[in-house]
Amino acid sequence: MSEFITCLSDPTRPGQIELIASRDDPRLERGEGFAMIRERGWPTIEWTLPVVDCARTMQALAKELRHKRVGRSASYNCHPMHARGKAITLTTLRPAPPRPGLLARLGFRRRTA
Repeated sequence: MSEFITCLSDPTRPGQIELIASRDDPRLERGEGFAMIRERGWPTIEWTLPVVDCARTMQALAKELRHKRVGRSASYNCHPMHARGKAITLTTLRPAPPRPGLLARLGFRRRTA
């Protein structure tokens, strides 16, 4: 089941974006993501991206955009499409498969695919 990362911008704060994570697509105007947007006073949804591991992607995205962070919140001073490009790059990265064990490398065990 996929989760969503959403980029919000507020017209009263030009140049700042906020990244939120939710289980539901906030564009459908129901569920958790929509409630989070409603609490923030109806900002503009810049983009929404479905991801498989939302927590891991948000952590990596925060690390990538750390120099653009405003305070300790999830707000950043950057263009929404710059953040979207980073998010897409991070969602397509996959960890390398583990190396075979020592016995398999020495030929005592068959390698599994």
